[in-house]
Amino acid sequence: MAAVGDRQQFAIGERVLVPHLDKPYEAKVLKAEFRDESGWYFFVHYTGWNKKYDEWVEDSGLQKMSQRESPPPGRRSSWMKVGADAHGKLAKKRKADEMMGNTSTMVEVELPPTLKKQLVDEYEVVVQQGRTVPLPRSPPVMELLRQFVHYGGSNKASQQDLQQLATGIEEYFDKALGSYLLYGMEQDESDKLTGAGTCASAVYGAEHLLRLLVKLPSLLLPTPLSPSQTAVLNNRLHLLVHFLNVRRNDLFARFSEYRSKQPSPPSQQASGVQGGVESGHSGDVAVGV
Repeated sequence: MAAVGDRQQFAIGERVLVPHLDKPYEAKVLKAEFRDESGWYFFVHYTGWNKKYDEWVEDSGLQKMSQRESPPPGRRSSWMKVGADAHGKLAKKRKADEMMGNTSTMVEVELPPTLKKQLVDEYEVVVQQGRTVPLPRSPPVMELLRQFVHYGGSNKASQQDLQQLATGIEEYFDKALGSYLLYGMEQDESDKLTGAGTCASAVYGAEHLLRLLVKLPSLLLPTPLSPSQTAVLNNRLHLLVHFLNVRRNDLFARFSEYRSKQPSPPSQQASGVQGGVESGHSGDVAVGV
């Protein structure tokens, strides 16, 4: 029996967030149990994960879903499979991988030197010089991704696969921008431009998409994909990086076009991207991905 004053904070069926290594994972409460010495425990199922990962979590290990949800890094989205299951091409190999216990591999995003330099130089322009990219960008992320699908899809089947990836990247970008992809001095402008239902992917361009791609490995870790599925995803992401690189002169704003702005206090300058990329040093937006 629960002691007087011990209240159940989460309801059966409620969607919650479970922090793991400072990253929230979306889950659903399936059971609740009061343990006399330890208090309330909740049996949760992680959204998009196999039920073998279901577990008991103590009350203090759960969080209420906020009004403004950031993307749960551990959530398995359909776009991660980039069409492999839909065509059945990798189903047998995936099953063999799972039987062998090979169920977790690393999503990788390799940047060429030109795009690494873009990140380093932009950090200096935005954080050290106090200038911001002109918004809205042309093309914005949603249009840029449409161009990518046509660029990389040599036939209808490959275009469908790339479209699935592009749709997922766009949705993830819209959710991730405010929490992960902005320097502190960019936040006020973002709040003004993305209010009233305007999607971030309709305002921001290649500059912030590149920041997302660099952070994807950490945002998607751990990801419940087989090695074969991860290989397909990595190939598609590599193609997207290649597209950004070969079209960089058309997609990225020139630094001379960045707008001057009063710099934020030092404590706020890198709140979103958490340090960014300093010249010769890498932060969360890593040069050496």
